[in-house]
Amino acid sequence: MRKVFQDFVYNFYRIEQQHFEVSSERFHWDTSECDEKALALLPEMVTDVGLNSPSRKIVIECKFTPDALKENWGKLSARSGHLYQLFAYLKHLERRGGAHKHCEGLLLYPRATHSVDFVFDTQGHTVRVVTLDLRAGWTDIKVQL
Repeated sequence: MRKVFQDFVYNFYRIEQQHFEVSSERFHWDTSECDEKALALLPEMVTDVGLNSPSRKIVIECKFTPDALKENWGKLSARSGHLYQLFAYLKHLERRGGAHKHCEGLLLYPRATHSVDFVFDTQGHTVRVVTLDLRAGWTDIKVQL
Protein backbone atom coordinates (compact mmCIF):
# COMPACT_ATOMS: atom_id res chain seq x y z
CA MET A 1 0.00 0.00 0.00
CA ARG A 2 2.96 2.31 0.64
CA LYS A 3 3.99 2.07 -3.01
CA VAL A 4 0.40 2.49 -4.24
CA PHE A 5 0.05 5.70 -2.18
CA GLN A 6 3.39 7.01 -3.44
CA ASP A 7 2.55 6.18 -7.08
CA PHE A 8 -0.88 7.81 -6.72
CA VAL A 9 0.66 11.08 -5.50
CA TYR A 10 3.38 11.00 -8.17
CA ASN A 11 0.90 10.38 -10.99
CA PHE A 12 -1.62 12.86 -9.61
CA TYR A 13 0.91 15.68 -9.97
CA ARG A 14 2.14 14.37 -13.31
CA ILE A 15 -1.37 14.39 -14.79
CA GLU A 16 -3.32 17.05 -12.89
CA GLN A 17 -1.02 20.08 -12.93
CA GLN A 18 1.05 21.96 -15.51
CA HIS A 19 3.31 24.21 -13.38
CA PHE A 20 5.95 21.70 -12.33
CA GLU A 21 8.00 18.92 -13.85
CA VAL A 22 7.42 15.81 -11.74
CA SER A 23 10.28 13.46 -10.93
CA SER A 24 11.75 11.12 -8.38
CA GLU A 25 15.35 11.94 -7.68
CA ARG A 26 18.28 9.73 -6.67
CA PHE A 27 21.36 11.25 -5.15
CA HIS A 28 24.32 10.28 -3.04
CA TRP A 29 25.56 11.67 0.23
CA ASP A 30 27.59 14.83 -0.14
CA THR A 31 30.72 13.47 1.50
CA SER A 32 34.26 14.63 1.94
CA GLU A 33 37.11 12.23 2.48
CA CYS A 34 35.13 9.03 2.40
CA ASP A 35 36.85 5.73 1.67
CA GLU A 36 35.37 3.23 -0.79
CA LYS A 37 34.17 0.90 1.98
CA ALA A 38 32.25 3.67 3.75
CA LEU A 39 30.88 5.00 0.46
CA ALA A 40 29.59 1.53 -0.44
CA LEU A 41 27.73 1.29 2.87
CA LEU A 42 25.97 4.65 2.67
CA PRO A 43 22.40 4.30 1.43
CA GLU A 44 21.34 6.14 -1.69
CA MET A 45 18.80 8.90 -1.13
CA VAL A 46 15.64 8.62 -3.25
CA THR A 47 12.82 11.15 -3.11
CA ASP A 48 9.25 9.94 -3.58
CA VAL A 49 8.02 12.94 -5.57
CA GLY A 50 9.81 16.06 -6.70
CA LEU A 51 8.06 19.10 -8.15
CA ASN A 52 10.48 21.23 -10.14
CA SER A 53 10.20 24.59 -11.86
CA PRO A 54 12.91 27.10 -12.75
CA SER A 55 12.24 29.02 -9.53
CA ARG A 56 10.92 26.42 -7.10
CA LYS A 57 11.69 22.90 -5.88
CA ILE A 58 9.35 20.88 -3.62
CA VAL A 59 10.26 17.46 -2.23
CA ILE A 60 7.28 15.30 -1.24
CA GLU A 61 7.77 12.30 1.00
CA CYS A 62 4.74 10.00 1.09
CA LYS A 63 4.39 8.04 4.30
CA PHE A 64 1.75 5.31 4.37
CA THR A 65 1.25 4.82 8.08
CA PRO A 66 -1.97 4.89 10.11
CA ASP A 67 -0.69 7.66 12.36
CA ALA A 68 1.00 10.84 11.14
CA LEU A 69 1.59 11.71 14.78
CA LYS A 70 2.93 9.63 17.62
CA GLU A 71 2.47 9.95 21.34
CA ASN A 72 5.51 10.43 23.51
CA TRP A 73 5.13 11.03 27.24
CA GLY A 74 1.48 12.00 26.77
CA LYS A 75 2.22 14.53 24.02
CA LEU A 76 1.40 14.11 20.33
CA SER A 77 4.21 15.07 17.97
CA ALA A 78 5.31 14.61 14.39
CA ARG A 79 7.36 11.51 13.61
CA SER A 80 10.96 12.55 14.07
CA GLY A 81 12.42 9.91 11.74
CA HIS A 82 10.26 11.15 8.88
CA LEU A 83 11.22 14.78 9.56
CA TYR A 84 14.92 13.89 9.74
CA GLN A 85 14.73 12.03 6.42
CA LEU A 86 13.04 14.95 4.65
CA PHE A 87 15.41 17.45 6.25
CA ALA A 88 18.44 15.44 5.06
CA TYR A 89 17.08 15.59 1.50
CA LEU A 90 16.52 19.35 1.74
CA LYS A 91 19.99 20.04 3.11
CA HIS A 92 21.69 17.92 0.46
CA LEU A 93 19.70 19.57 -2.32
CA GLU A 94 20.42 23.02 -0.87
CA ARG A 95 24.09 22.67 -1.79
CA ARG A 96 23.16 22.52 -5.47
CA GLY A 97 22.09 26.18 -5.33
CA GLY A 98 19.53 27.84 -7.60
CA ALA A 99 15.95 26.74 -6.95
CA HIS A 100 17.37 23.99 -4.73
CA LYS A 101 18.88 26.47 -2.26
CA HIS A 102 15.54 27.12 -0.56
CA CYS A 103 13.71 23.96 -1.61
CA GLU A 104 10.55 23.09 0.27
CA GLY A 105 9.49 19.83 1.86
CA LEU A 106 6.16 18.12 2.32
CA LEU A 107 5.46 15.06 4.46
CA LEU A 108 2.20 13.61 3.17
CA TYR A 109 0.23 10.96 5.05
CA PRO A 110 -3.15 9.37 4.37
CA ARG A 111 -5.56 10.53 7.03
CA ALA A 112 -6.49 7.76 9.43
CA THR A 113 -6.82 8.90 13.04
CA HIS A 114 -5.72 12.55 13.16
CA SER A 115 -6.16 15.30 10.64
CA VAL A 116 -2.81 17.11 10.50
CA ASP A 117 -1.76 20.27 8.69
CA PHE A 118 1.07 22.45 9.94
CA VAL A 119 3.93 24.40 8.43
CA PHE A 120 7.25 25.57 9.82
CA ASP A 121 10.45 27.11 8.51
CA THR A 122 13.85 25.73 9.40
CA GLN A 123 17.27 26.75 8.14
CA GLY A 124 15.90 28.40 5.00
CA HIS A 125 13.41 25.66 4.12
CA THR A 126 9.64 25.59 4.50
CA VAL A 127 8.32 22.22 5.64
CA ARG A 128 4.67 21.20 5.70
CA VAL A 129 3.21 18.10 7.34
CA VAL A 130 -0.28 17.22 6.18
CA THR A 131 -2.74 14.35 5.97
CA LEU A 132 -4.78 13.55 2.87
CA ASP A 133 -8.33 12.26 3.35
CA LEU A 134 -8.56 9.45 0.79
CA ARG A 135 -12.17 8.76 1.80
CA ALA A 136 -13.22 12.09 0.30
CA GLY A 137 -14.62 12.45 -3.20
CA TRP A 138 -12.26 13.02 -6.11
CA THR A 139 -12.98 16.77 -6.27
CA ASP A 140 -12.07 17.16 -2.59
CA ILE A 141 -8.89 15.08 -3.02
CA LYS A 142 -7.83 17.32 -5.91
CA VAL A 143 -8.36 20.40 -3.75
CA GLN A 144 -6.38 18.87 -0.87
CA LEU A 145 -3.44 18.06 -3.13
